[in-house]
Amino acid sequence: MREVQLAADEARATLRDLADRDAVAFDAVMAAFKLPKGTDQERAARRAAIQEAMVGAARVPLETARVAVEVAGLAREVTADGNPSASSDGAAAGELLAAACRAAARNVEINVDSIAGPEMKSTLLAEAGELVRRCDDVWTATTEAFRARLAG
Repeated sequence: MREVQLAADEARATLRDLADRDAVAFDAVMAAFKLPKGTDQERAARRAAIQEAMVGAARVPLETARVAVEVAGLAREVTADGNPSASSDGAAAGELLAAACRAAARNVEINVDSIAGPEMKSTLLAEAGELVRRCDDVWTATTEAFRARLAG
């Protein structure tokens, strides 16, 4: 469990960094929308900056979802193999991480909606969907482990 704790502490730091990066990505989107659009060249530069910023704004929550899935595996491990008295803590963490993964995926979806390139959209949405599926699988395993701990 000490290894789980160390990994969770590392993930906590990563998630804090991602929260900061998400704010920076949002600021970049806002700055791109404020670019001048008086000439054709300015409009083209503005469109390109908006697209770049929207891709960045989608990638940060995608990374958040990746981390949530990884940490959800730790929650499952705590629930299944840790101190039986802490199994509810592991299960509660699993619930929160599943919600965090889904919320991050929703942020990917909303940002991808503004991306012009269909290939980029498809790639980002496919990974977000896969991460939600993986997190749901881990959440199910965590719930089953918790129920088994209650029964046993």
